Amino acid sequence: MKRRDFLKTIGVGAIAAPVVASLLSSCDSSVIAPGDSPAITISNGTMSLGAGLSSTAILTNGAFLGPTIRARSGENISIKFQNDLSEISNIHWHGLTVPAGMDGHPMDAVAAGASFTYSFDVVDRPGTYWYHAHPDMLTAKQAYMGHAGFFLIGSAEEDALGLPTGPNDVPLLLQDKRLDAGGQMLYAPARFDKITGWLGNDMVVNGKKNATQSVAQELYRLRLLNGSNARVFKVGFADGRMFHLIANDGGLLDVPVQVDHVFLSSGERADILVSFESDAIGASPVLKTLPFPFVSDHQNDNYPQGAEYDLMTFTVDKPKTNTYTVPAALLPYERLDVANAVGTKYFQLTMDHDATYGMHRINNLAFEMHRKDFTIKLGELEVWEFENQGDSIHNMHVHGTQFQIVERNFNVSNLTPTDRGWKDTVILWPSESVKILVRFNKYKGLYLLHCHNLEHEDDGMMVNVDVV
Repeated sequence: MKRRDFLKTIGVGAIAAPVVASLLSSCDSSVIAPGDSPAITISNGTMSLGAGLSSTAILTNGAFLGPTIRARSGENISIKFQNDLSEISNIHWHGLTVPAGMDGHPMDAVAAGASFTYSFDVVDRPGTYWYHAHPDMLTAKQAYMGHAGFFLIGSAEEDALGLPTGPNDVPLLLQDKRLDAGGQMLYAPARFDKITGWLGNDMVVNGKKNATQSVAQELYRLRLLNGSNARVFKVGFADGRMFHLIANDGGLLDVPVQVDHVFLSSGERADILVSFESDAIGASPVLKTLPFPFVSDHQNDNYPQGAEYDLMTFTVDKPKTNTYTVPAALLPYERLDVANAVGTKYFQLTMDHDATYGMHRINNLAFEMHRKDFTIKLGELEVWEFENQGDSIHNMHVHGTQFQIVERNFNVSNLTPTDRGWKDTVILWPSESVKILVRFNKYKGLYLLHCHNLEHEDDGMMVNVDVV
């Protein structure tokens, strides 16, 4: 029998105690096999955070947040998308290299009540990817209200590494929300919110507030995804424990890197190996977003960027039975060389305070659906230089390919562990410049470059890149 049914991994689960939501113990075991035709249906409904808190939301297949899709490198994926909202929507396969017509460009939005079948080959490296809404000027609202989910890629090469699997492989979708007293998710950005991005002070993990996760005294793979609209997370543990970064946006690194925190802007991912082997039974390590300084004329004092919050609590309640270890090496990846680049493109990131639409701009351009803004030849390597000319944070995302980060502020020594390997999203702090190497080597067509602060994107900070 074909495995057509998605098992929920990030839907609302049982409540372990008042105002404490328990995560499921593992990601689902469903595999989208070649020839399968699963469906994703989105509709308006109600979700529960527990303890009497509930909110209207966008439900996927009847639950809050989408099902985790597990696929293998080399497979073909075919998924029917049914839009039962009262407005247009679509799916963008974030980080995946897919044909332009399957990428979720806003010009390919699916009408209310209509459907579309996404079909593509899985060509990317093993790692943590995701999917979310991407209709023009509605991306921020729909993603915030629940139209998002994990897309995990595995391979035989990854299997051979002996990384934690099953209940020890835990995807964690990190978000911040604004909730009223009853738990209703608020979304009504005023002008200032469009400048800063929509921020909240209620942290939810996999759709749950005050989330907990039961763990054994073992090594765990945590797949961290920043699925918020605008918040930057500095993810670490309250006790300062070290852990190993093993993957960024574009999949596994070549070697593990030991760190005590990772910065993740909206859309970025990081897979980490965390050991609970030294924790006593009954211990409760807390995963946090740690404080960091952020000075800006556009700091939101009610929902400050860089504030410290608890994300979730791990409850160590089982003795060790598995003997996972941190591998000495992971998977090699191609290193791009700037000496092989055939051209350079410059992108200035600015804001026009007087504009009613398109305050946020790239090279003074606000998004227009069918305008071709930049052209790049298939297979050619280019240098792209971004300059953030303001005091807001911008995190630039490229569709249709992955890239490598070369410099920050014209210095390779400024690169961070989360800048390593293949990336699809890069954070630019206020007044920062970043240089990347980009090559589209699979498909021609119209793709997007935009800020993944979703309010900035919906406000026009997005351009079309024509791959010819």
